[in-house]
Amino acid sequence: MKGRVKFETFVNGEGFPFEDAAIFEKVYHENLQMEPDEKKELFKHSIAVLMYVDDELVGETYGIPTQELEEEIPNVTKDAQTIYCYSNTIIPSHQHFGWGKIMKAFWMGFVKAKGFKKVVGHTNMQTGSDILNAFFGARFGQIHKDWYGTGTPYVAYEIEL
Repeated sequence: MKGRVKFETFVNGEGFPFEDAAIFEKVYHENLQMEPDEKKELFKHSIAVLMYVDDELVGETYGIPTQELEEEIPNVTKDAQTIYCYSNTIIPSHQHFGWGKIMKAFWMGFVKAKGFKKVVGHTNMQTGSDILNAFFGARFGQIHKDWYGTGTPYVAYEIEL
């Protein structure tokens, strides 16, 4: 699939189109979906990228500096140079064309330019997300067999920037 790609970047949720980006919540397992107010609160400390292909919103990547995390996330330590990647999501109609890899590369370049040295996260082992992160040199850690009650195994990862 070819198309003209455009990225929009957002820091601390300023200007982020929450209503438009609600399409991504539907892609997640119901246990991982956020209510709009919950996502707005989380985004107060976020670094996010939206990706458009031919002016259609198709991708969302965002993370939170680990020192700003309010909840405890398994295998994540908090420091000023590490960002936790919450999501790298492409809508189903645009998956398997390499858009996720392009978007993650753009986001990682953006967070590196902001001074971060490491990306950490947890990746779904059944969707190919682990393969995507391996492409970027991820080191994998503990496997969580039932991530937040989804019945799906996720593995912790870290990527040096």
